[in-house]
Amino acid sequence: MAETEDVLIGSVEKNQRESIKVQLSRYKGYNLAHLRVWAVNQSGETVPTKQGFGLQVGQLPALIEILQEARREAEAKGWL
Repeated sequence: MAETEDVLIGSVEKNQRESIKVQLSRYKGYNLAHLRVWAVNQSGETVPTKQGFGLQVGQLPALIEILQEARREAEAKGWL
């Protein structure tokens, strides 16, 4: 993967104007995962916002475990 190439993994609709996109990229030799909010601007373009974060892909298993725990807890509370 080139240093500037972003690979879109998928997205989840947040609301009518925003979505959360998951992308992989390389930056200065680091393999990164980005979770960022994208929004439709006044021109109708979908653009990235400042909301979101990036982390080294080696941290993905820990993040996934935390998200799985959040899902289990939400299911236990009847929220899902």
